[in-house]
Amino acid sequence: MQEIIRKKRMEKNLSQKDLAEYLGVTASAVSKWEKGKALPDVTLLGPLARLLKVSLEELLSFQRELSPEMEKGYLEELHRKLKEEPYMEAVHWAREILLTYPSSYHLILWVTSLLESHTVMSQEKVPDENKDLFEKWYLRALENGEEKERLLAAERLYYFYLRDENYKKAEEMLTYFSQENPQWKRKKALLKTKTGNLEEAWKTYEELLFATFQMANETFQEMTVLAMKEKDIDRAKLLIEKQTALAKAFDMGLYYEASPRLELAVYEKDPGETKRIAQEMLKGIENLDHFTRSPLYTHMTFKPFSPDFKKEMGENLLEALGDQETFGYMEKEELEQVQKSFQEGWNKTGG
Repeated sequence: MQEIIRKKRMEKNLSQKDLAEYLGVTASAVSKWEKGKALPDVTLLGPLARLLKVSLEELLSFQRELSPEMEKGYLEELHRKLKEEPYMEAVHWAREILLTYPSSYHLILWVTSLLESHTVMSQEKVPDENKDLFEKWYLRALENGEEKERLLAAERLYYFYLRDENYKKAEEMLTYFSQENPQWKRKKALLKTKTGNLEEAWKTYEELLFATFQMANETFQEMTVLAMKEKDIDRAKLLIEKQTALAKAFDMGLYYEASPRLELAVYEKDPGETKRIAQEMLKGIENLDHFTRSPLYTHMTFKPFSPDFKKEMGENLLEALGDQETFGYMEKEELEQVQKSFQEGWNKTGG
């Protein structure tokens, strides 16, 4: 006990005097506790545990953190017991281990996950007392663990409550995740599905899908620039190929499929390829809002692209193609052909 009192007191930047004043004892008494020369009165254990933000169980039976090797050994033994011995014997054994190491939150999470997943896989009915025990162990890690352990505990509890159809508590677990985290949105959509809010579930999944494309597309683009900076053209071509396939898979339209190839054509100073890609991009601009009509995003609402916006975007691309520093390898006639094809296509659409 003396180790945890000292360790937790120092973590909270409390002096022995601060602790003593809170509990109504002398600093000398606290010093004796930390040296193992005396124990706190039983009536002080509750207030002491609350101040140090530990459970009574942890305060009374503190053990040093397990080494990775010891933890691995316990988990392997539990796995063996679940395969070879009655389930409840494995539960009782695990309970003893966690009583011995109550502050090993990583071990708590994995032991609980193993026990719970065994019941899910075997489709055994979990006794209520076991459910309560699993919830208690998860909550201990959630309330006391490091940030990584708390997030893992919140995720485990989310699915724990979902399986138990306790949707209110499952939703509470989502507060531990950033709303910018894609996993938060996916879990939110699953919860909406479970609660019968299918329209919102579809919309949430589609928003996640669209955001996934945007992030992956930008990542491929930046990796392509990096590969070209290192003059690794084979890798750049592979990345561009994947980026094009990504746009097709997410039904984004011709502009998004064609545009990744332009930078490589410029790098290689290939007039024919540059002309072809530019024409595809300009044609794609005419139908820039293709994805807004895709079956993949039917529950999302998009701001419409005005004809003026599309025309301006095409004109900006044509202006960029006229930049001699970047596109000086292009013949004037080729540029004029690109411009003419864009104008003809624009006139056909009634722009």
